[in-house]
Amino acid sequence: MTDFSKIRNLLGLNNSNGFSENDIENVFKSFGDFPKVLLDYYRELGNYDFNNWQDFLTKPYKSHYTIMDKHKIDFETDKYIIICQENQGCCFAGIRKEDLLQENPPIYFTYGENIWKIGCNNLFNYIHGFVYNNVVLCLDYNGYFDISDVGIKFIRDNFKNKNVILNNWVVDGNIEFYGDYDDTIMMITAETSFYFGSKNEKHFIEMENKWKGIDMEYK
Repeated sequence: MTDFSKIRNLLGLNNSNGFSENDIENVFKSFGDFPKVLLDYYRELGNYDFNNWQDFLTKPYKSHYTIMDKHKIDFETDKYIIICQENQGCCFAGIRKEDLLQENPPIYFTYGENIWKIGCNNLFNYIHGFVYNNVVLCLDYNGYFDISDVGIKFIRDNFKNKNVILNNWVVDGNIEFYGDYDDTIMMITAETSFYFGSKNEKHFIEMENKWKGIDMEYK
């Protein structure tokens, strides 16, 4: 099985909550082989509500309605399998059908104009970025501000890089993720928005104290 322990540790998950094998069978009936990383995620963590807190993970059906019943997600286009939809339906993440035989294929993004660009180097990293983005402001301790250039440099130089980058999700530019602990996440967007959160109060305070005295906020 694929190791999703970093997601489990971030959210304090001891139990699995995945789709049934009958649900998974829908995928095989439609497409045959499918990336192992995504199937493992569907089976282990795919049915948790956090997969719909911000953006929407596509369920393993040909099409379905999101948790808000507002946006129908088609599970495939001519050349791509859709695995995620932005919450207002303006951006989609997908896997090229020609890459379905790969265990951990690259992920592509589109703004719905049938122009797809590379969005993340592989599916495993994309799933982590997707979850980080979905949950950062839903953790027990969290915050947000517009970050300065000085602040961005400080985060990059002084915190552990999660080594996950989403390219051009919703807006042009990268989303970067940092954090010294598995239960802590910091996210810098291309619009210089800075989101941070943790399930652990001690780690959250430690994170804030680390940048105390630094001109972090954009003015």
